[in-house]
Amino acid sequence: MQDVLCVCGSGRQSRACCIRFIQQDNLPNNAEELMRSRYTAYTLADIAYITKTMRSEALVGFDPSETYTWASSVKWVRLEVLSSCKINHDVATVEFKAYYKENGRMNILHEKSLFEIIDSQWYYVGICKN
Repeated sequence: MQDVLCVCGSGRQSRACCIRFIQQDNLPNNAEELMRSRYTAYTLADIAYITKTMRSEALVGFDPSETYTWASSVKWVRLEVLSSCKINHDVATVEFKAYYKENGRMNILHEKSLFEIIDSQWYYVGICKN
C-alpha cells in the first residue's frame, strides 16, 4: 500500500509524520508535532489518542463520547499552523486554524493551544488565555 501525504499539512508522508505518533511507534518531539498529530487523530475520530495526549485543564469537561460523535460527523478540510512558540524548556504554544465542513457549511476552529512536558512527554493542557 502506497503512503499518502499526511492530512496535517506538513508535506510529509503520513507514516513518517503523524501516524507514527497515533500508532504509538514514537512520541512527538515538540508541541507542534503533537498538535498536528492531534488534528490528524480528529480526522480519524481517534478519540483514544486525543484523550491520551491531554492533561490538566484540557480534561475539564471533556466528553470522549460527545467528541467522537462530533469529530466523525464533520468533514475535515485542512490545518493551518499560524505559529509555534516555545516559552521555556517544557512549555510551548501553537496557534492554528482547523478548517472543517459541518452540515454543508465551512467552519474554522481558531485556537492558540498550550502544551507542556509532563513526565518527559508533550501534552495538550489547554487554551491560551491571552
